[in-house]
Amino acid sequence: MVTVNQLGLLVGVATFGTLYLNLAGRLPAALPGHALGTFRHVSAHAEAISFLALAGLAVAGMALAVTHIATRHHAPA
Repeated sequence: MVTVNQLGLLVGVATFGTLYLNLAGRLPAALPGHALGTFRHVSAHAEAISFLALAGLAVAGMALAVTHIATRHHAPA
């Protein structure tokens, strides 16, 4: 069970890290002032999208857990 939990954490971090990095793009080695501001805006957008995806997944997980508990609670013994 612990191995499955650790694998789930690994896949989750890799998935959302990939989502963020793909949305943010590459950070150039030397940024002039205007480009740095643009990158900050894009990075903030990527962070917001990643956060919304995590929040949506958390809500879905909570709904599944509540459904599972409710089903289990009403099952005949």
